[in-house]
Amino acid sequence: MLERGAVGYILKNAIARDLVNTIRMIHSGNTVLSNEVAEVALQQAKSKRMARPHDFGLTQRELEILRLMAQGLNNDGISQQLVISRSTVKFHITNVIEKIGVKTRAEAIVLAARNNLV
Repeated sequence: MLERGAVGYILKNAIARDLVNTIRMIHSGNTVLSNEVAEVALQQAKSKRMARPHDFGLTQRELEILRLMAQGLNNDGISQQLVISRSTVKFHITNVIEKIGVKTRAEAIVLAARNNLV
């Protein structure tokens, strides 16, 4: 689903508030996956790992943010976890996406998993 361009996916049993927040996040340009879906996607990506991992020239902070993204945290969650501003988080995510050479957060997470970065 991610390889085909999906930008969001939540399970049917999500509460209405989650659905509204998901729609808002996607409308803002973010990718949103329920934790269960993200976990399955990461497991599938890990099973297709490349023989030699590639770090894409990411800094330690960018790797840290990428790992938090893979855990399902949104920008606010990452900001709170690392005690940095949301704009700093957005800056690092933009750098990660650019360095990895993808278009979305979800693609970055999948590619990072394939390369043993998360």
